[in-house]
Amino acid sequence: SWNILNLIPTHDDFFLLRFSAAVPRGDGRIVGGYECTPNSKPWMASLNYGYHFCGAVLINEQWVLSVAHCCPYAMQIMLGEHDLRVFEGTEQLLKTDTIIWHPQYDYQTLDYDIMLIKLFHPVKVTDAVRPVGDSGSPLICQGEVHGLVSWGQGCAQPNYPAVYVKVCEFLYWISDTLEANA
Repeated sequence: SWNILNLIPTHDDFFLLRFSAAVPRGDGRIVGGYECTPNSKPWMASLNYGYHFCGAVLINEQWVLSVAHCCPYAMQIMLGEHDLRVFEGTEQLLKTDTIIWHPQYDYQTLDYDIMLIKLFHPVKVTDAVRPVGDSGSPLICQGEVHGLVSWGQGCAQPNYPAVYVKVCEFLYWISDTLEANA
């Protein structure tokens, strides 16, 4: 089950996971990023339209959380992926059932830039695919989701900060949406 209390910030020791739709440098790395140990972030999801275009986070066995501006209608969700260029045997490609944007989302200002995606069927939980905690790329602290990359100057540009969705502001909306669409 999904426990909204697990998303409330409680620690100052932050870990930033940068698996987003950022434009890579010439060497393929995201600015300031590094390669994670394979499958060490099993909650990471790729919004996929024949290619990776945005990151997301698996919050339970049938729901993915991302930013609303990353949403074509015909996408699929890839989980268990480490190297987008290599088939590793840990991947799960899933169809979407329902996409729910926050009702106040504004595509011009990116206010309320958050959405929930219900998967057509639950994921198979493995070492490579697992929801975060009990519950556009997440800011994770001690196994809890604190933020989603929303926007910034360009995409992963050096010396420009990224703007994050403050997930704790949306806990009731997330909980109510999951309950209403169970």
